[in-house]
Amino acid sequence: METQQKELETQQAEVRRALVERMKLASGRVDFTATLDSLRRGELSIVEALREQLPDAFRSEVLPKLDLRATLDLAQVSKSYRDAVWNVDGVRSMKAKLKGKARLRIGSFSCDNPLYFAAVHGNLTAVKAILDSGEDVNQPGNDKALFYAATCDHIALVKLLIEAWADVDKKMIDGSTALSYAAEYGHTSCVMALVHAGADVNVMTNQGNTPIFVAAKHGHEACVALLIAAGADVRKRKLNGQTPMNAASGDGRARIVKLLKDAGA
Repeated sequence: METQQKELETQQAEVRRALVERMKLASGRVDFTATLDSLRRGELSIVEALREQLPDAFRSEVLPKLDLRATLDLAQVSKSYRDAVWNVDGVRSMKAKLKGKARLRIGSFSCDNPLYFAAVHGNLTAVKAILDSGEDVNQPGNDKALFYAATCDHIALVKLLIEAWADVDKKMIDGSTALSYAAEYGHTSCVMALVHAGADVNVMTNQGNTPIFVAAKHGHEACVALLIAAGADVRKRKLNGQTPMNAASGDGRARIVKLLKDAGA
């Protein structure tokens, strides 16, 4: 705890020094009277003053000096801070911080990639900034973003990543795709977006699960209906021989059973 406090104090001192130096350089070009008055009255913090009066300095001098956690906390303070952290320059700074740190835990997820991180959090502003910085949505690491956006039901991100030509059929280590998990968790809007984007509705995981099998098993009627309309094979068997009908009837999903029967199961 003592070490963390010292690190924080060091960061704060560096920010103050950066502000003073930049104010000196810009003293002939920028009127700081109102800003200094606000600082004296306690109405404005040093970081806010720098962000408002010298946004270029804020991005080049302050953000790079904040550690990863402090940067993420700052992005939660307000929309203006969020936009400052998650712009193209901020993204470049974030990449360096993630690379210099062990994999970051986010709930049950673990990540070391800004696009992946932003997708898990559903941060649309961040994802747009990362894509604008020139990142390839399908390069290793980035190619997980669509999967986790769909898993977490971040439909706006799913649509954005699809528009950026994310591979809708990218498989994870277990053979699942974004559609596999969207169907399993009953994220109807994500299922619809992925289907419309041409995702393989009959893709099988390493265990032989298809999207319609897991949707039927977990009772997601709307997802089952969407997948049937998109041409899902209602008779396709898992590696153990089970079909979507087995999955639905075994759990008493009468309405889903009817849907499957009507579709020829």
